[in-house]
Amino acid sequence: LGDNQSGTDADPYLNDFDNDGYNDTIDILPRVASPGDLDADGCMDGVDAFKDNALECLDTDKDGIGNNADGDDDNDEWTDADEIRAGTDPLDPNSTPVDSFEIVIPGTEIGLGAWDLIGIFGGVPIFAWILFGFITRNGRCSRYEEELRDAKSRLELEQVAVRWEYSLMLRLLGPHQGIRLERLRAELDDEFENAELLLGIDSEQPVEKTDHTSIVNTEQKQYPEIMTGPSPDMTPDQTDDNGYSWIKYDGKDWYRVQDDSEWTLLES
Repeated sequence: LGDNQSGTDADPYLNDFDNDGYNDTIDILPRVASPGDLDADGCMDGVDAFKDNALECLDTDKDGIGNNADGDDDNDEWTDADEIRAGTDPLDPNSTPVDSFEIVIPGTEIGLGAWDLIGIFGGVPIFAWILFGFITRNGRCSRYEEELRDAKSRLELEQVAVRWEYSLMLRLLGPHQGIRLERLRAELDDEFENAELLLGIDSEQPVEKTDHTSIVNTEQKQYPEIMTGPSPDMTPDQTDDNGYSWIKYDGKDWYRVQDDSEWTLLES
């Protein structure tokens, strides 16, 4: 019966010469038993949803369209290409990309996503702030220098320093300007410290500049002018008959008795 040439046993597979379970009309190798892969596509018949179609193997969403031809293998309304691009599993209906937020610029085909908008609304103000600080930092540094020089105490120096440190932190001053201001502050602080040590005043009290000219002039008036005479080794201009040696020095007459004695001013 059937393709059983011996005719002794009933043929369980009519029109299946190699008895591999596949009708000769669809069997690629009708006279050679197929080793579990009828269409020889590398996909074993146990899992092959299309046993007689060598172009297909699986049908994940069971919609009758093989995964190779199906643009949405898991039928989650996201194309396989979009899921691969987003990093989700195109074979898992529970793995889908996050809906993106996008604004299309009117009159163009340019779309701006959420990250684009964050970059614009966050980056532009930051750039403007940095640019503003860069343009105005020289004038700001000069003002801080004036405030430091006008400070009346070490406390005021510290208050100015706190302000320019904030400006430095906010990028309103450059690093080199911060170094210059700190150097100036240190120099002025040393001056205040030395003045405090000399005057014995509180460091938080302003140091007033006092004019001591009048005091010095008064002290000078209280003491007579100290006269300095010629040195003993100076040669006298003349010696009189009484043995006195005379010399003219600094417009005044000086005398002495012996050559090695001190000169005495002649009182007029």
